[in-house]
Order: sequence, then structure tokens, then C-alpha cells
Amino acid sequence: SVLSMLSERGVTSGIDKKALVQLARNGVEQPETVIARGIPAVKGKSAEMLLCFRQPHEWQTDRENEPAKPQYQYVKKNELLAVKLRATPGTAGCDVYGLPVEAAPGDDVKFIPGKNVQQRFYPDKMEYSALCDGLIRPGEDRVDIESLFIVDSDVDEDTGNIEFPGNILIK
Repeated sequence: SVLSMLSERGVTSGIDKKALVQLARNGVEQPETVIARGIPAVKGKSAEMLLCFRQPHEWQTDRENEPAKPQYQYVKKNELLAVKLRATPGTAGCDVYGLPVEAAPGDDVKFIPGKNVQQRFYPDKMEYSALCDGLIRPGEDRVDIESLFIVDSDVDEDTGNIEFPGNILIK
């Protein structure tokens, strides 16, 4: 029988018995028929960053068609800045010979705890929080908390109001 022939060739998993019955009814003249399928491996879910603060491009102005004045975000000590949900390992599959098919893990996201930022590890995530009161300085793959606010220009209407709980240095 076809089942014993498959078994002799090592095909033990994913056998489509309905396809075998149909093949037996219609004969070998049937065009190619799939009689066994493996179970594909499933790639893991990629890591994800959840930011708990607004990015500079999200800062808004009060009036339409007016460019946004520099805005700053402040945080308090121990305030949550970001959460990184870890990538998952994926789910292994199985070929028609009963052998496992390895799954690729999800892609990681690079994020570095910057200056004055604490990282806490949990099984499924990492949390980043402020080690001091200060100004959020977001970067491409990191965030820093500055306890000193540096203004690189004169303080005028272009800089807007500056409210900062720490020291301010005007250059």
C-alpha cells in the first residue's frame, strides 16, 4: 500500500489521508498530488519599544502654520521612560520525516540605557526609568536624563519659557 511505501521512505508526519484516498480512486494518472506536508516553523515576534514620553517630532505649537518653539520634557526620579518587550523565540515546525524544523527568533531592538537611566530586567520585558529629576534627551537608540539644562543661545521669545527643577546654564 501507499502508506507502507511512505513509511519505508521515512515519511511519517503530515500525511494527507484524504489525498491518498483521492489518488487511489483516480489512479496515478492524476497530476502531482501533495500527500504529505510538514509543519512550517513560525518566526518569533520581534522586540518592541514602548516610549513613555513624546518624541521631539511630536511636539506641537499652539498656533497653526507657526513653527514649534523648542519644548522640553522633564521627568521625576524613578519615572518610567520606556519599556522594551522582549523578542519571542518562535515556534519550531516539523518536516514530513518527523524531524524538527528550527524556528528563527524575533528580531531584537537595540536600546541602551543612557546617562541617569536605570534598566530593570523582567522575564518578558525590560523597563527603563529615570535615576534623577531632569530633562529627557532622546537619541536614536537611547535616552539620557540631564540634571543640568544647557541653553546654547540667549534666552528670549524664541526659547520660550524655561521651567526646570535643576540648574540652568546659559551659554
